Amino acid sequence: MIRFSKPSAIVLRRSVILADDLHHGVTCASCRGSIRGYRYKCLKCRDYDLCMGCESTFQHIQHRMLRMPP
Repeated sequence: MIRFSKPSAIVLRRSVILADDLHHGVTCASCRGSIRGYRYKCLKCRDYDLCMGCESTFQHIQHRMLRMPP
């Protein structure tokens, strides 16, 4: 786990996701919604994917995640 000494120094920018950036046939394991934009796949669990929103809230921090582009 990465820990920052000054969390206020971190800036996250919103990005625009186009409608065709959908990962077809894949749903988020946390919110059960469709995954648009980056898909986060757990490198240890067999079938565990997160959408960008759920990954940003630290839903599955016990394993490493692979960020897959749209």
